[in-house]
Amino acid sequence: MRKRIWARAHTASALVFMIAASSWAADRMVIDDDFSDGESNAGVWSVTQSGPLVASEIQGAFVATTPGKEQGKGRLSLNTPAHGDLTVEIDYDARLYSGGADGRILLSAQGPSTYASVYYHRFDAERCEVVFGGTLDGAASIYAYHEQASNTGKLRLVRTGATFTAFYWDGVAWKSIGAKDGFKEDAGIRIQFQSTSACPAFEFRVTRFHLESEGVPAQLAFTTQPAGCRRYADEGDYTLKAAANGGLGTLKYEWFRDTGTGPVSAGTGETLTLEKPTPAMSGKYRCKVSDASGAVQSKPANVRFGERIQFTQQPKNAHRRTGDGPVTFNAAAKGGVGTLSYAWRHVTAAGTVTVSKVTPYIINTPTAADAGAYWCEATDGLHTTRSNTVTIASDAIQPNTTVVTTDGKDER
Repeated sequence: MRKRIWARAHTASALVFMIAASSWAADRMVIDDDFSDGESNAGVWSVTQSGPLVASEIQGAFVATTPGKEQGKGRLSLNTPAHGDLTVEIDYDARLYSGGADGRILLSAQGPSTYASVYYHRFDAERCEVVFGGTLDGAASIYAYHEQASNTGKLRLVRTGATFTAFYWDGVAWKSIGAKDGFKEDAGIRIQFQSTSACPAFEFRVTRFHLESEGVPAQLAFTTQPAGCRRYADEGDYTLKAAANGGLGTLKYEWFRDTGTGPVSAGTGETLTLEKPTPAMSGKYRCKVSDASGAVQSKPANVRFGERIQFTQQPKNAHRRTGDGPVTFNAAAKGGVGTLSYAWRHVTAAGTVTVSKVTPYIINTPTAADAGAYWCEATDGLHTTRSNTVTIASDAIQPNTTVVTTDGKDER
């Protein structure tokens, strides 16, 4: 397999493509594909077809076959537009042809509203030509052609400024067919197989593709990073969003979740919706965006789901006299988004005050000042839940009194 892309220098690598600095020109893009891996790279090429024609890559060629009988098209489109001056070439092989008329292999540069193309045109079993045509004047036209072209050959289309020039290979050198002024805007590059007119049966192949153009795509980068959240499961679905631009070809989005044991695939696409969330779906989510030459990862989005806070142990009223020992209030809660923290509140004559931030709350030596209402609050930082209110009755904390009886025993 030989698939190369040369562009301005930055460090990256991929299984299919190599990106490196060109030693002979700055900020140029060069793409070579000899189709030797036998599988079309969806990040680089888009394939469409219609009618009975079938277009696909095999080892060493991109092939279009049709049994004839009706018109058909197969198109291989480069996903990355070409900038500025450009040269694009293909090697073709009109391997099989039988009956009918009008079988074509086209190499085109598509602009905003017009296109230019150079193509191999098989009239019938005896006649074929290379044609330079397009819609550069607004309507489909043939600008020039060369008769008796080879059934195995090469085609080239060059743009300099806004001028397109078509070439064919005569076995020794490139020969110009003609030139025509056109457009300067970015060009979409296409290889198209087409059966028209009398619908011939054929097998046509392209065995090599080469493109050189000015400029390179912007570096692949995120424009929208996924946002984390802290929320309750009963708040419903949560959607993570990411967006990127630049890169080479079609962008592919993949999502991963990491709970601390390594990333696990979570979905694909620019958005990831976590439906009917549970606490078990919490974790760090990342989006990976890949193009034809490499990939970038988003910042981690920390997603936390929790249940509503509920008290599992409620405090109880206390009854003590001074000297009877400590008062202990116990409380415990579950749920929340993250770690729970506690605070004990006491209603006094001066207002409500916080008397402790741990549970249980222990009053070692209760006095009259400790009388009043108490409750515990549990919070996760998003919501605070309050326990039942308990009291220490003011008349229950009194000094002990001693009565001496005639039998010498203490009576309290």
